[in-house]
Amino acid sequence: MVTYADSWLNTDLPLGGKFAQAGKKALMTVFRNADAWDSSNVEFDGARIVAYSKREKTPRMQFIDWGLGMIGPGAFAGWEEMECFDLATFMVAGEEGELTGYEVKKRSYVKAR
Repeated sequence: MVTYADSWLNTDLPLGGKFAQAGKKALMTVFRNADAWDSSNVEFDGARIVAYSKREKTPRMQFIDWGLGMIGPGAFAGWEEMECFDLATFMVAGEEGELTGYEVKKRSYVKAR
C-alpha cells in the first residue's frame, strides 16, 4: 500500500479483495471531484483508470487521485535501475490496462501548503 504523506484519509476501505479480484499490477483510489477541491486529474470508467495526468488535463477527467494505492509484486520490474522516480510517472505507465480503480465516497484532506 502507498499513501500520500500529507493526506488524511477518512475511511475504511476493502482494497485487498478488490485489488486481488482485479488481477492488475496496481490500484488507484479515486474520488469524484469535478474540479471542486483541486484540479481533477483522472478519467475513471467505473472499473479502470482510463487516463491519469497531473499536467495534461481533459474535460473527461472528473475524478482526482485520492491518496491511497496498492502496487503488486513485480509491478516495478524494469524500474529497479532508476534511483528514484515520481510515483505519478509509474501510475501513468500503468494505465495500459494494468491500473484498476476504486471509487471512494468521502473526500480526503490534504495539509495546506
